Parts: sequence; structure tokens; C-alpha cells
Amino acid sequence: HCTASSDDLCHCQGCLGKYTLLRDEENPQLAKFERRLPCFGCGIGWSSFLLGFLCPLLWYYATTLYCCKYYNRDPRERPGLAASAIASFLHACKPSCDLIRRCVDGSVTIL
Repeated sequence: HCTASSDDLCHCQGCLGKYTLLRDEENPQLAKFERRLPCFGCGIGWSSFLLGFLCPLLWYYATTLYCCKYYNRDPRERPGLAASAIASFLHACKPSCDLIRRCVDGSVTIL
């Protein structure tokens, strides 16, 4: 892994000095997001969203992370965590929607 200022060339084995390293001197936090996301590069949010179709508990796990603002650690996680939060909300609302639909159809009576 290379560390250098914006004027230096990269001297790592992969690029052999063909590329210039990009760093923001005013905001060194930007270099933090050059690393790969966990879960095969998809991030926890999108992995939880996709795997949630097999096990919906993963949607609730990702929703907890979203509510605890886990995305402040890495903003790239926010869209996937938000998608999982929406999926968990829809999953939780489905039984209520089914009950309302049956009441409207007349197949269930509420006392």
C-alpha cells in the first residue's frame, strides 16, 4: 500500500509508478474511504438487504445499524442500510395489510 503526497507517483508493485496518488491535504479523512467495503465489497447494508430475502432478520439487524447511525463510520454504507430499513418496515407491515385486505373483502369480521 502506498502513502505519498499528491505530487508523488505510486511505487507499488501493481501500477509500477504509472498513476499519481490522490490525497486531499485539507481533508485527510477522504483517504479513509479508499479501502474496500466489508462483505465482498458490497457493504453490510447491501449484503443484509440481499440476504434478507432468505432470512428477514438481517433486515432488522441492518435497520438497527441504520438507526444507530453506523453509516457515520463510512458514508458508503448509508444507501444499503436505508434499503434494508425500508424492507424491514414493509416486512413488518405485511401482516397488517393482509388483515385489512381480508376485512375489506368480508372474509374476516372484527368484533
